[in-house]
Amino acid sequence: RPQRHRTKNCWKRYSDSEAFNYFLGTAILHTLGCFLFLEDYENSYKLAVITVRPLRKEEIPLIVSYFFSASPEFLKGMWADPNKLPNKQEWAQSIENEIDLLLEKKKLFYLLWIHNHKPIGHSNLTFLEYGKEASMHLHLWNPSARKKGLGLLFLNHCIL
Repeated sequence: RPQRHRTKNCWKRYSDSEAFNYFLGTAILHTLGCFLFLEDYENSYKLAVITVRPLRKEEIPLIVSYFFSASPEFLKGMWADPNKLPNKQEWAQSIENEIDLLLEKKKLFYLLWIHNHKPIGHSNLTFLEYGKEASMHLHLWNPSARKKGLGLLFLNHCIL
């Protein structure tokens, strides 16, 4: 029987696999630093692992290339003006500079999203005022990874 969870003004029904994912993930998240869940592969399930961790300097090109390889239409769909992107080197340098700062001094903060040991996206905070406010952005780099519920799983893992 599906579990139910109250969200705002409606109940969301969880299938057995979603309920399993919720309870299993909650139980092991803090001990392993990763989240295990079942992925549906045409009515059979496979255990998958997601990890969220701060971006490392050697991974900065993944972020920059995501934006510079995107089509102008895709960027506009994210409300990003392709003509206003900084150049690659400046952008990479600004991210690297932020990585070296103390948390309280950061204006940007990036988390890398890893699915089955492969980076597939990121989230970042911009307009960061430590202890006050920030804007959060979520990005799955590969279109085939989108609209499958992964974004929500990663988001939940980011804010725990």
